[in-house]
Amino acid sequence: WIAKSGNYIYIASDTSDGLTIIDVTNPAIPSYVGKYRVNNWNLNGARDVKVVWNYAYVANYDRDSLAVIDVSNPTNPTFVTELRQTAILNGAHNVEISWNYAYVSAYLNASVMVIDISNPLALTEVTNITGWNYLLNGARDLLVDGKYLFMTGLGNDAINIADISNPATPVYVNRVVHNAAN
Repeated sequence: WIAKSGNYIYIASDTSDGLTIIDVTNPAIPSYVGKYRVNNWNLNGARDVKVVWNYAYVANYDRDSLAVIDVSNPTNPTFVTELRQTAILNGAHNVEISWNYAYVSAYLNASVMVIDISNPLALTEVTNITGWNYLLNGARDLLVDGKYLFMTGLGNDAINIADISNPATPVYVNRVVHNAAN
């Protein structure tokens, strides 16, 4: 899983439990810049990354968390904090950022957690999108487009749509079961 911000590519690595930074100022000659990886498992199962300003937000599948890494000095990224919820963020898979909010899919919990990231030093859980309206078994990919959050689940071939005009109270809009596997 990768993200681009400025002249840098950020790679979340599930196998190495880390975040790698590559300079692509000249795409013909990309160069390694830095990496965050320590043995305390802060990025255990790093699955997805998004970068906003000087912070990388990493969804960690095995740690059930959203971690914040300060990347203001790309040669020496540093851990800032994390929101770890072993029940609600069970199998954190994908992260999408919109304004001051992160949306994190929880693959093993069939849900999407909304997190206030307005202060990257202190993440705050806002709400959890789940329930019978949503088909989120194996919640995976997320996409924010304007006031809408689109969510997919592996277990049911559905696209779920929520109105996130007020991130604290997402409103179910609709879902489409597309049976892509058939």
